[in-house]
Amino acid sequence: MTRNVSSFALRTYQALGEKAVVEVNVQKIVDCEQRLNREETCYYVGVKNTNVIPIEFLEMLESHGYLMHTRDAMALNGRAIDLELVNPITGRYMTGSSSGTAINVFKGINDLGIGTDGGGSVLAPAAALNLYGFISPLICNDALSKYSKKSTDNITFQPSIGFMAREFEVLRDVVALTLPEDNQASINVVVSTPNFEPYQQCLRIVQHHLDVSDYTNLRYINTDRSMMIDELRHFDFDTSVLITFEGPIDFIEYGDSLSGHYDALTTAKQSQSHKNYLKVINMLGLSAISIPTSQLSTSILMICKSDPTYIQAMMGFAQQIPFERSALESRYFTLQE
Repeated sequence: MTRNVSSFALRTYQALGEKAVVEVNVQKIVDCEQRLNREETCYYVGVKNTNVIPIEFLEMLESHGYLMHTRDAMALNGRAIDLELVNPITGRYMTGSSSGTAINVFKGINDLGIGTDGGGSVLAPAAALNLYGFISPLICNDALSKYSKKSTDNITFQPSIGFMAREFEVLRDVVALTLPEDNQASINVVVSTPNFEPYQQCLRIVQHHLDVSDYTNLRYINTDRSMMIDELRHFDFDTSVLITFEGPIDFIEYGDSLSGHYDALTTAKQSQSHKNYLKVINMLGLSAISIPTSQLSTSILMICKSDPTYIQAMMGFAQQIPFERSALESRYFTLQE
C-alpha cells in the first residue's frame, strides 16, 4: 500500500462510513503527516472496542508510530460469531469476537489490529479473513489478570492481547517491539498429521519450507475444548513448536457454542466450522501465530511456550512460510486513490 499522507487520509475517509468502525480519530491524519515529514514510522491501528486493553500499552505503541486510528466493533458479549457484521469475502456472519478489528485490517483501513483473545477471538477472525494473527499472555499480563471469566463451556481463563495484520512484516515488528528479543535457542518443529483432506496442502507447504523434526497425532475433535486442552498439555512445549491447521473458519458451518450446545445435530454442525486448537491456546497460557494460506479462511497455526526465546524462534519459522494473497481478492479489497 502507498504510504503517503493522501493515502492515509483516504483510509480515514473510508473508515467514516464503515459499520465495523465505532469511532474514527481523524486527528491521526495530522499526526501521520508530521511523522512522515520526519521520515518516521507510521502505521494506522484499529483497537477492539473493549476496556480490557490498557491505555498505557496503546500510548507506548503510539510513541513508536502506531497511531490509534479507529475503535472497532466487536461481537456482542464476546460471542464467537458476530450477527451484526458480515465477512467481506464469504458474505456470511463474521467470526468474532474481534470481528470489526479484523475487517478493518482486511479492507486496508488499518495496518494493524489489536484485539483480545479468550477462546480464539483474535486467531479465528484473523484466519477467517486470510490475515496474520498473533496472541501471547506475556502482553500486559498483570493488567489483564483482573478480567478472568468463564467460557461458554465453563472453563476459567483470562484474555490475552493479540495482533492482526495483512503483512507479516507489520506483525513481526510490533511483536518485536512488545516482546523484546531474547537469546536464540535451538527449538524443534513438530507437526500434527490430520486426516482432513484440505489440510494436506498446508502440510506439504510446511514440509517444503521447514525442517520438521517430528510428527504427532491430534484428534481435531473441535467441539470438546477439554479434550483439546488435555491433548496440548501432553505436548512437550519445552523443546518444540507445534504446528496445527485451522479452517475453513465458519465457511461451511458456524463455530458457535451458543447455537451448537443443544443436541447432537447442532454439535455436529458446529464441528464443521473447523475452529480447532486456536480455541484453547489462550486458555493454556500459550502463544501462537496464525499464518494465512492460499485456501480460503484456512491457516497454519504455530503454537509455542510463552517465553520470548520460544516466540522469537516461532516467528523465525513463520517468516519462512510464504503467502501470496489472491490477485482477485486484492483487486476487490484494495483502496484506490
